Amino acid sequence: MAMLGMTAALAKISTVYVDYLTYIADTQTGTAKVLGHSISSNSTIDLKIPASITDDDGNVYVVNEIMKDAFLYCTGLRSVVIPNSVRKIGYSSFINCKRLQSVTLPDSIKSLGFSCFKSCTNLTRIVIPETVEKLEISCFESCVNLKSIVIPVAVKSLGENCFMGCRSLDSVTCHAITPPELGATVFKNLPSTRILFVPQSAIDSYKTSAWGEWFSTISPCAEDVSGINAVDDDVRPVGVSVDNGTITLTGLISGEKVALYTADGACIGRISAADNSVVFVTSIKGTIIAKIGDKSLKIMVK
Repeated sequence: MAMLGMTAALAKISTVYVDYLTYIADTQTGTAKVLGHSISSNSTIDLKIPASITDDDGNVYVVNEIMKDAFLYCTGLRSVVIPNSVRKIGYSSFINCKRLQSVTLPDSIKSLGFSCFKSCTNLTRIVIPETVEKLEISCFESCVNLKSIVIPVAVKSLGENCFMGCRSLDSVTCHAITPPELGATVFKNLPSTRILFVPQSAIDSYKTSAWGEWFSTISPCAEDVSGINAVDDDVRPVGVSVDNGTITLTGLISGEKVALYTADGACIGRISAADNSVVFVTSIKGTIIAKIGDKSLKIMVK
């Protein structure tokens, strides 16, 4: 049930409370902004923010913004779905949401605000919408369990400290042909094993840009890899078998390192060959890319 709070001059601005959330509503524009929350730190809440709310007088407002600090230190939030009506996610909006594991972002935003997901230490993966053009300063700083990230083609800049301290982030995919501008220490304190995946035609541009200072390994995006059925057709073919998610590669050199990736470039495992073979078990269906040295092998898991 919604409760209408104190109304400002000319009855244009009001405070509306719906479920766990507090909104600032504008009766003139018919829009509402998420101001704050009442989620207990002892809770485990999976939140779906509504696209619209209704006050006690029957006025309907479209929810179009999450304001600065709206979910600051909200340790009871486990997941959040943000509707496509939201056009802006403000500074520090989800900072230090320590239990936040899953975020669904809308296709309506063009930037992610300063420190918006900083120190969300349980966040392992997030999909950045294709509409986003800018990642602000410290956007994902210290998301220590974030394992992979895909940066859309429209992104033009990454702010200072954007992914600093993401110590599990070993797979970064950037689809932009022109390397986005980087602020200082964007990728500081990432794993030494980190790999950057970019369009095949842009590899040299990334190597000679500021990106090349952060990534010693830059490879083509999975969708740009032309599948092969052997590491070296003339010397040693590699055998592949797949059985209920168990991938077996044979014909390798003992000790040879194999890395496996999803089609969007997320690393799902690294393993060294023993007795000229490797065995890897995955629950992921679809195309898996095996990287062996500077060669790639497409594997279909059904």
